[in-house]
Amino acid sequence: MATAAGEIYFIGEKDLRTKEITPYFKVGIVRENPENADRDSTQRLLEHQTGNPRELYIESVVKTDLVELVETLLHKKFAPLGVRGEWMKLTDAELEQVKVEANALAAEAKGIISDLQKAEKLAKEKSDEVTIPATDELIALNEIYLESNAKLKASDEMFDVIKEVLSDALEDEDEEEEVEAFVKVQEKKGKSVFDETAFKEKYEAIYKKYIITKSTIKGTASYSGSRTFKKEFAEFDPGFAKIVESFDPLVEKIAAGKEKKEALHALSLDLRRASAEAEWSKMKAESKIKVACGTHAGIEGVFKWVRTEKIIESLDRKALKEAHPDLVEEFTAAGEAIKAVIVDPKKGY
Repeated sequence: MATAAGEIYFIGEKDLRTKEITPYFKVGIVRENPENADRDSTQRLLEHQTGNPRELYIESVVKTDLVELVETLLHKKFAPLGVRGEWMKLTDAELEQVKVEANALAAEAKGIISDLQKAEKLAKEKSDEVTIPATDELIALNEIYLESNAKLKASDEMFDVIKEVLSDALEDEDEEEEVEAFVKVQEKKGKSVFDETAFKEKYEAIYKKYIITKSTIKGTASYSGSRTFKKEFAEFDPGFAKIVESFDPLVEKIAAGKEKKEALHALSLDLRRASAEAEWSKMKAESKIKVACGTHAGIEGVFKWVRTEKIIESLDRKALKEAHPDLVEEFTAAGEAIKAVIVDPKKGY
């Protein structure tokens, strides 16, 4: 997970002649980098100014931990206000709203970063066999985790349907023009696939020379109630419940030609916001539960996290390729091309 600190900057623009401030603002980041300590929002301003016919200025800067996560959450929460890339079109009130949210997230991130770092360290430590008793706070955190996870799962399922409906429309000559502003299909080259099993069978002696054996700590965290969670969304997030309730009827109306597909894109932006909030809540709950568990095997009725030492053997593919590039190429095949449906994360139309 990206845990770097940095700055969230708000860059505005003015007309060179009239000095009138436009409603467009770029919300971007500068990561803290020990190797380039002079790099900050002012430097980014100069970089963005190149090629821009309007005068750019720094409207404000928010310093924060977890800068990448905070920026991603901001853009997803305010997706309907985004126009292209990191640029948003904002009224004075909307600009203030985004800045208030940025500061609120920065304040939260300050508290979260310590738990995240402790949890990452604990993942590399063996656990004992003790299961500690749960507190009311930990039970509540587990519930937040389960609720957030349920929202993420439902969001993913709805997003899969959205991609299918919009990509089908894109391939239809009669519907293509209606959706091309907010969806595209990208063909990506398949990843090269190395047939390790076949290589081992033919060149076993060479294969054995590049086997690395190392000790590592492994353990999967599991949260009580994950498989049996059946709580209704209306019980804990009425806003998300409305999105879920409206989804199927909207898809049916679109299929019947009674609603424009633009409405489905608008709903996808609401889903991005909801899923981003759920990811943030889930992350906070996960890290706090892990820190509370410490080096123990779990928390009664809440959490299991048994971590044991494992001896793992793996092929040092990089070293093998450097020493025997022709042999590696012999057992490497191009993967199948993948079609990716890209639904615009902004409303730039």
